[in-house]
Amino acid sequence: MSNVRPDTRRIRDRRLAMVIAALFSVPFTTHAAPLQKFLSGKLTWRCIGPDIGGRVVAVAGVPGNPDLFYMGAVDGGVWKSTDYGIRWHDITHGKWKSASDSVGAIAVAPSNADVLYVG
Repeated sequence: MSNVRPDTRRIRDRRLAMVIAALFSVPFTTHAAPLQKFLSGKLTWRCIGPDIGGRVVAVAGVPGNPDLFYMGAVDGGVWKSTDYGIRWHDITHGKWKSASDSVGAIAVAPSNADVLYVG
C-alpha cells in the first residue's frame, strides 16, 4: 500500500499527463509541415539484415534546427544526422567502442550546436 494520499496521487498523475502532452504537442506542430515536405517520397523500406543492431539510449535535437540530431549508443559512439535522421554519421570515428564508453546522456550547448555534453 502506498503512503501517498489518493487525491495527491491524482493531482500528480494529472500534472504528469499535462507535461507529457505539452512535450509531444509543440515539436510536432511546429516542424511537421517542413519535415513532411522534405520527406515526401524519400522514405522507402529496405532490408538491413539480422546483424544490424544496437540500442540507442540518448537523443538530442537542436532548437531552431529541426533537421539536426545527435544520438548516443550503448556500445559507444556519438552519431549525428543533418537530414532529419535519414543518414547518420559517427562523429567519434570509432574511438569509443568499449563497454565503458557507453553513452547514457547527450545535451547540446545552447550557445553552439556543435558543442555536446556526453555522459
